[in-house]
Amino acid sequence: MLDTYQQRATQFQAEIEVAEALSSQASNRRGSVFLAAIACVVIARYAPIPQIASTVLYALGPILLAVFVALIFGHRRISDRLERARYLKQLNLDAAARLRRDWDHFPVPPTPVGFRDHATAKDLDLFGHASLFHLVNTAITPGGRECLADWLSNPTDPETASARQPAVHELAPMLDWRQELHLAGQDLHDRDESRNAMPVREESTPWISNRPALLLASRLLPAAFVVLALCQLGGLLPKPWWLFPLIAMFALNKVFGKRIEHTLGDIRREESALQAYSSVFAKLEELAPQSDWLKHHHDQIEGAHEAVEQLCNYATSNAARGSIVYPLLKYGLMWDFHVARGVEEWHANFAQKVGGWFEALAQIEAAASLSNLHHDEPDWVFPEFSPEKSVVALQLGHPLIDPASRVANDLTIAPPGHFLLITGSNMSGKSTLLRSLGLNLTLAQAGAPTCTTSLQLPPLHIVTSLRVEDSLTEGVSFFMAELKRIKAAVQLADNPLGGRTILYLFDEILRGTNSVERQAIVQRLLGHLLQRDAIGAITTHDLALAEIESLKPAAHAVHFREGFTDTPEGPKMTFDYQLREGLATTTNAIKLLEMIDLKL
Repeated sequence: MLDTYQQRATQFQAEIEVAEALSSQASNRRGSVFLAAIACVVIARYAPIPQIASTVLYALGPILLAVFVALIFGHRRISDRLERARYLKQLNLDAAARLRRDWDHFPVPPTPVGFRDHATAKDLDLFGHASLFHLVNTAITPGGRECLADWLSNPTDPETASARQPAVHELAPMLDWRQELHLAGQDLHDRDESRNAMPVREESTPWISNRPALLLASRLLPAAFVVLALCQLGGLLPKPWWLFPLIAMFALNKVFGKRIEHTLGDIRREESALQAYSSVFAKLEELAPQSDWLKHHHDQIEGAHEAVEQLCNYATSNAARGSIVYPLLKYGLMWDFHVARGVEEWHANFAQKVGGWFEALAQIEAAASLSNLHHDEPDWVFPEFSPEKSVVALQLGHPLIDPASRVANDLTIAPPGHFLLITGSNMSGKSTLLRSLGLNLTLAQAGAPTCTTSLQLPPLHIVTSLRVEDSLTEGVSFFMAELKRIKAAVQLADNPLGGRTILYLFDEILRGTNSVERQAIVQRLLGHLLQRDAIGAITTHDLALAEIESLKPAAHAVHFREGFTDTPEGPKMTFDYQLREGLATTTNAIKLLEMIDLKL
């Protein structure tokens, strides 16, 4: 896939070079034609030439100015082509960086509000730089990003996750369409998700349409003004009777100006967003979905493009406010009243449908993000959901690690009443294994492919204690912060949500206290979780935990191993990151002192 993105970037670079050459030529033509038009007028006016030549030059000047205007529009099309090629080139460069896990060279998507302080999200690196969201998200709209964040943070039921899988598989080969969708919504990229998807108030009450007299006046007064003004210009009326309808229109604009601003203010401010959404819905309507999930959501956007395009037209009409003819339009034709009435009619016809359109858009964008992952990682597999309370993963790898250096392991957490005890020395891969498991289970329950060759799981609720932090501002010590995480796990095990199996992932559990108390608390904690049929894995340096009599029958011990070789520069430590049965038999803390030349 890396070659695909590099080839596409090269292709768009070639288009950029062609468009830049055409743009330069168009600029030269525009300048030449404009100068020629000016020259024709100047020569005709001041040069001592025959009258017929002067007449021809006077006629040629406006023609050349018309050609100049046509060249401006042609140049604009070239500029649009150039902008498109530049954008798509960057998209493919970003995609290549994503494949290499070169995190600093593709943009970090903003984390939607409400997902930024989630403890499990921090433990598993779901959001932020070099996170799962950073890897997976290609949604361009705020709603799409929020929907994807919700899928990753709040696991759905197996039926819904399984229903998404065919949609993700269907969209995966559609690379051109996905990138064109991203291009269509580019003006929405930096939009704050706290703002409305569109400037639409579902509860809006029409005020022009409910005033028949005002509606009639907005139609009759402009007509009367134009007719009376033309009659005076034609000599049919001796006095400026047109002043009466003009004064009436001026008064109506003053009286109802605030109401009009309330109706049109959002439309005017959001014109670029409306145009972007119109383009996005147009791309969505190009789909001819086959999967049931995708068909359902695609049906929800029927008519959305035409409706949003109509609202765009009202926004464009409203944009006349910035022109020099606007005072005549406003006071001579009651322009704002007509635009506001059109917006009211639009609200009456479509406002109740907007929520469904944008929910469907968000869902399809989230699925498109997962399909991009499926396209980029074709060897990853979709999971199988099982009622058995066990997790069985073959060749489980960490999704956020560069494939060139990723090491995969087989892993089983089963049956209920047992837990995985992971031991090993510093830096051997224990914490990485827990995050690999948590991230893949997160992908699985979102409906995405997983970094495995096979994965079976039940409906799960994942609880973690991997990256615990103290808080000076809240007066919470490291030990107390970890106890709060453990309490949350116990409460969920006592009252599981939706019949889900609780899966716990604890890294160096209760490292903030002494070994005697740690062993006593771990014994009680794991004993409680085991009685509640929770499953999970813990890592530890404390091998004595494996000797607790009540936990021995439940512990499935596995470990990582390191190796040392002597070199002229001193001892060198190596890891193969392969999971092995049994407890760890080696340690490396003292060797690490030697490696950094710390003499004690």
